[in-house]
Parts: sequence; C-alpha cells; structure tokens
Amino acid sequence: MQTNPKTAPWQVEFRVFKESKYSLLNSLLPRVDPHMSQLETPLETSWLLLARNLTLAAGLGTGGYFMVQTSETVVVIIGACMLISSPALLLMPLFMGLPGRGSCPECGGAIEAQGSRATDMLCRSCVTYLDAGGGKLRRTNPGSIAALPIYAAPTPWDDLNLIVFPAIAFSAQDKIQDALTTKSAGTRVMDPRWPEGCCVCNGPPVRFDTVMRRVAKPGTVFDKEITLLLKDVPYCAQHKDSVSFDRVSSDTPGAEDGFGLKFRALAFRNKFMKMNPWCFTWRDQPQAPPGSRDQSIETTKRGDALRESGDLAGARVCYEQSVTIDERLARDNPESAQAQRDLSISQNKLGDLARDSGDLAHAKSFYEQSLALRKRLAASAPTNAQAQRDLSLSYERLGNIARDEGNLAGAKVRYEQCVAIDERLARDKAASPPAERDLTVSYNKLGDVLSESGDHANAKIRYSQSLEIRQRLARDNPANTEAQRDLS
Repeated sequence: MQTNPKTAPWQVEFRVFKESKYSLLNSLLPRVDPHMSQLETPLETSWLLLARNLTLAAGLGTGGYFMVQTSETVVVIIGACMLISSPALLLMPLFMGLPGRGSCPECGGAIEAQGSRATDMLCRSCVTYLDAGGGKLRRTNPGSIAALPIYAAPTPWDDLNLIVFPAIAFSAQDKIQDALTTKSAGTRVMDPRWPEGCCVCNGPPVRFDTVMRRVAKPGTVFDKEITLLLKDVPYCAQHKDSVSFDRVSSDTPGAEDGFGLKFRALAFRNKFMKMNPWCFTWRDQPQAPPGSRDQSIETTKRGDALRESGDLAGARVCYEQSVTIDERLARDNPESAQAQRDLSISQNKLGDLARDSGDLAHAKSFYEQSLALRKRLAASAPTNAQAQRDLSLSYERLGNIARDEGNLAGAKVRYEQCVAIDERLARDKAASPPAERDLTVSYNKLGDVLSESGDHANAKIRYSQSLEIRQRLARDNPANTEAQRDLS
C-alpha cells in the first residue's frame, strides 16, 4: 500500500484497518472465541429472571423504607439509594424490554440479558461485549464510544478481584475508625503498552496522563490501602478522563465481580488487550482440560497476544499446538461442523503468521487447506450465513497472497468469488451492516486489482459501488465511528 509520507501513522492504520474483513472481526477483537464466532444467537425471554428482578425490587423498596426511618446518617443514605433503585428495577422492562437468556455468539457461554434491548453486556468467558435486539444477541459494534468508561479489560494483578473503595467518612468518628483499621500497602504502577492514537478517538495524542485510584483489600483486622497508578494514557486535545480503574461486573450467570481498567472506546480497549499479554484471559477463569477445544481456544488467544507483541516464533508455537488439537478433534468428530471450522480457523492463523513473516508459499498452503474445509462446510449448509462468510474470507486471503506474488489475474478471480458471496449475503440480510460492509471491502479489493491491471474503467465501477454503500451506511448510522471512518 502506497502512503503519503506526510500521513500520520494513525491515519495509515485506519486505512489498513478498514480494508480487511477478517482483521476487523477476527483479529482486532482480541479475546473472542473465533472458533465459535457467529453473527448472532437467539435470545429467549426468561420469566424466571423477571420474577427475580421484581422480587428484588420489592425487597429493596421495603428495606429502604425502614432504613430511612432511622437516625443514623449512613443508614439513611443507603436506605434512600435502595428506595431509588426499587422503582428503577420495576420500570426496567418498559425501557429495556423483558429479560432473557441466550448464548454468547463468540464463545457459546451463557448470557443473562436484563432486557431484550440491553446493550454493552459483558460475557465474562471471552470478555466480548454484546448487544440485544430483535430477539438476538450480537457483538457490540467495535466502533462504539460510550459517554463514560464502561468497556473493561483485566489488570495484571490477580489479587485485586476482591477490593473495596475507601468509604466516605461522614463524621470525625468515622475518620478515626478508618485511620485505626486501615494500613497503607504501598503503590502499584501499571505501565502497559499503548496502541497508537488517542484512547477515545484514535487521533494524534498531544499529552499522556496518569490515572490514580486508591483501593482497599479487606483483611481480618486491618484493610490494606493500595494506590494504583496507570501511566501515560494517550489523549488528544479534545478528550480527557476516559480511562479508569473500577469494579467489573458481567452478564454471565454465576460470574463473580472483578476489578479492571475501563475505557470509553471499545476499539481502543480491544487493541489494548491484544498488545498486553496478561489480557488474553481473566485470571480467575478455570484452566482448560488438556487436549480440549477450550485449550485450543486459549492457546490461540495466547498466540494472538504474542503475535501482537512481535513474538512471531512464540505465536507460531501456540498456533501449531492449536492445529494439533483441532486436527485430532476434527478426526474424532468427522460429522461435527464446529470441529471442522475450528481447524480451518487455526490453519488460517498459521497462514496469517506465515504471510506476516513473508513466507508466501507456506501461507498459501495453510490457506488452501482451510479453503478445502470451508468449501465442504458451505456446500453442506448453503443457507448458513456464517459458513458462507467464512468461505468468502478464505477466498480473500488467497486473493491477497496472489496479489502479493504479483499474480493479478489470480487475485482477480479470488476477489470476484468474494464479491459473488458477499453480494448474496448482503441481499439476504439487507438490514445487516456487517454483510454490506464486507461487500464494500470486496468491491475495493477487486477495484484495486483492476486498477493495477490497467482496467481503470471497471475499477471505477467497483469503487463507485463501494462508495454508494458506505455513504448509505454512514448516513444511516451517524454515531457509528467505523462507518464514518470507512467513508473518509
């Protein structure tokens, strides 16, 4: 890709980022389970959850009423908060819809949605954010930017899952009690690797701030107060206070609350997690059984983190381990589409790594092995959008290899195969921006090859088709930063 020498690095990154389907949905999202990834999964109404919420609302209202009758200031304040929470729970179904249960489209883990229109739900198993709507669960748009820091990532400190924040002292007696029961446990400094660009808008950073938070670890006699410091948070001139330390709760049933960093921008949070190896899994998750599918997934995530940090040799070892596990599972379960798809993804990971290293011959070999599996899966499930999209991604990868080799005719054939599939998916899911965005990427890649081949007239047609769709997506989704960036 030719770039203007005056172009800022973050602008180059945007252009690379927007012209790849799989780099957006499979590579940038760091902790998803690519083996299980689907476009969406069903969300079923749960009357049990509704009954539980109504019972909780009644309990909060009753308890709060009696607590505000006391003379203790702290108790009155807590009671008032309970009274406010009670009607909020009662009215929640009116604003968010009825609660429901479903499975994460990334890892298949259980999800309890507080409403059928709930957004920004966290799956603790794969640390992916989800939205509900139309009776479905789907990934939160990776370009989402919240008004406050809500998108969580782990910290490297395993022992901070159970912490409390210093209480407000309402009297001199409270201050004396806090001083007698709390001991300082020093300062912990977090100096992570940061993605390029502002942590909100990804624009050029002009300053690097430090975030400080005091927390307390409960003890039998004394609480230990710890000062946490996060260094060099990148900001542009327009943004500030967009990263914080805070408690982390999730929508996975039975998962305990944890502690972590929170970001306003989901895309930045995702890149941060890929660049810092401790983020490949929450530390309180049980270790996967040896040789299991879960172990393959965790090994792949570890390989992704190593690849992002520049350790290509370490990443290759992880990906080869995943392939070994997936080959055995596919061999033992020849009728399992999931097992076959898992293997195709692991083969693509090795292919991507080989291409990164400049080994186009091995990359092509891995991609062709994956393509053979995906052809069979797509032929056996012609109406399965995920299987068809997987096939399109394999054609795209092989088109990229052909283009890298200078084989423009071969690249043109592969990109035309992508276009044929993506056009069909966009027609079948006309209201699906991801399917339509995939189509624009394929149009642009085909246009690039045609332009490089000297066929500028047909290249212009493909670019115009892509532009028309992107203009509509940007117009229909004015708050979607990804759609606006694609149009730029």
